[in-house]
Amino acid sequence: MHGPPRPAAAVAQPVPVASAGASGDAVVVDGSLRLLLGWAPDAAAAARAQVLDTYGLAVSRAVSGSVDAVDVPPDEADALARRLRTQPEVELVEVDRWLWAAEHTVDEPVVDDPLFRDQWGLHNSGRPVEGRPTAAGTDVRAGAAWQRTRGAPEVLVALIDGGVDLAHPDLAGAIWTIPREAADGRDLDGNGYVDDLHGWNFVDDTPDVTNVSRQDWHGTAVAGIIAARADDGVGIAGMAPEVTLLPLRTFVVDGSGPGRATLAATLEAFAYARRAGADLVNASWVHPSDSRLLRAAVRDAGVPVVAAAGNDGHDLTVGPGTAFPAGYRLPNLVSVTAVGPSGGLPSYANVGRASIDVGAPGVRIRTTAPGAWQFADGTSFATPFVTGALALARTAYPDAAAADLVDAVSWTSRVTVGTRDTTISRGMLDAAALLDGLDRPVCGHGVLGAPPFPDVPAGATHATAISCLRTNGVTVGDRQGRYGPGATLTRGQLATLLLGTLAAAGVELPAATAQPFTDVEHSVHRDAIERLAAVGIAQGDRSDRFLPDRPVTRAQLAALAGRVHVFATGEARAPSRNWFADDDASTHAAAVDVARDLGVVRGVAVLRFAPGGDTRRDQAASVLARLLDALARAGA
Repeated sequence: MHGPPRPAAAVAQPVPVASAGASGDAVVVDGSLRLLLGWAPDAAAAARAQVLDTYGLAVSRAVSGSVDAVDVPPDEADALARRLRTQPEVELVEVDRWLWAAEHTVDEPVVDDPLFRDQWGLHNSGRPVEGRPTAAGTDVRAGAAWQRTRGAPEVLVALIDGGVDLAHPDLAGAIWTIPREAADGRDLDGNGYVDDLHGWNFVDDTPDVTNVSRQDWHGTAVAGIIAARADDGVGIAGMAPEVTLLPLRTFVVDGSGPGRATLAATLEAFAYARRAGADLVNASWVHPSDSRLLRAAVRDAGVPVVAAAGNDGHDLTVGPGTAFPAGYRLPNLVSVTAVGPSGGLPSYANVGRASIDVGAPGVRIRTTAPGAWQFADGTSFATPFVTGALALARTAYPDAAAADLVDAVSWTSRVTVGTRDTTISRGMLDAAALLDGLDRPVCGHGVLGAPPFPDVPAGATHATAISCLRTNGVTVGDRQGRYGPGATLTRGQLATLLLGTLAAAGVELPAATAQPFTDVEHSVHRDAIERLAAVGIAQGDRSDRFLPDRPVTRAQLAALAGRVHVFATGEARAPSRNWFADDDASTHAAAVDVARDLGVVRGVAVLRFAPGGDTRRDQAASVLARLLDALARAGA
């Protein structure tokens, strides 16, 4: 972030803690350094109290059910931290540190006219913005997305940020009002927060989430990008103009810029959002150091969390900078950098070919400000574009898993000059493609009604996909009625599954009239193998063997899925980008990339596909279920 200088980030260092207080990175309260105690899961209240009493400590803030804050003299912090870590009741000890708003400050005059024409990020016609050139089409395709949905009031987006101007005309009707609560000095809903009608102020421990001054503008700016009301003749339009915002004020405004927040307040805000039932969390800020507590809060949110990459101009893959939570690799996290109106990246935006997921508009962004409107720059303001797009997706697909929503942001993105070599996806957010790609017309996003196989637990990762295949007649299991989810898939088995997938999509293959392979005569999968071979889907080796009992590699599965898609749709396609770094030597590299473009396959880790790895039967089910939906989307 551009603003007051901050100490260089360190990663996951338990000691020394006192140096953090001297650096200005840690939270110091009345001369005392604040520590966060993470209690062991089995630590009872009495045992916790005994630990605190032993070391003469008192809880200064109950952050969550498993984390308490204590204030200690800075010169005693290291010794206390070491001793506390030896206690079985204490799982970890961290310094409460400041998190920094991921903004890039630019002074601009505020205007009050209808301003959609300036919102190049939503719709870029090529019209200059403030005299700056733009490239037509470099936007998130909001108009096309809005033809599907503009969001819904029941979709709740938690905004962990600064104060929000609740009286802003562009945010009228956008702010959450908690059910079963009233401003009467009582905690009517029993959530532990009194009179929290619209959220909570974790700085002052009050229900007042409004901005405290014009300097406290960051939260209002982020709020407008997500949910400013559209078609009201006022100001701008938000990315998801009909969703609801839950303001959770954590930023302290003290002359250090638009805001900074303590780790403790941020953790408590995550816990509040989870209890309130938030569908998404926007995190337009960065923490310079790794934190197990912050990582756990993001992971345990259970919903998509969208985080800013930060604005230090660093390549986070190679160093020296770090930015969290954007730097965590979690299935429910999207990390976002900023893209300019011509598709390039601003010099201040943090990037990372193996660290940052996607780009979004983050330069000259017209948005709301306390009492008016302004332009803003920074990854702070790219992040809410992705949050808003995911809010649209959550509206359209309420049963979609968080991991599916997050993954789709990447594989539906569009390559731009700025993101091609600087993000994991190589792309910029495409909201319309996101909604199209998440459409599951055959398998859906919820658990299907077909009776499960006895060896597939209902909550297993691939259970829904396996159920979909059974429902659509793609598989019936073995003679004992089992699926064998953990078994390695063979080439012969895959042929039968692919034939069933085509049949489920309404594509019937003719009976085979030739015997192209010398080693399938006695295979139970012979008919499927020969019928697929007759149309060019199944191929053997140079000795006319199919090797039906040999395991299927991940790259082979991707290639065969791609051939099925081409045969059923009649449309061959070139890959949009090189998705993975470990498959370039594979003969199926291009096929893997096309399968990823279709949303059919996923990697095993960042930039890794493991093309030569064997395929398990449960993994194959998810690939084939996604293939069924891709065929349906293509009209097959």
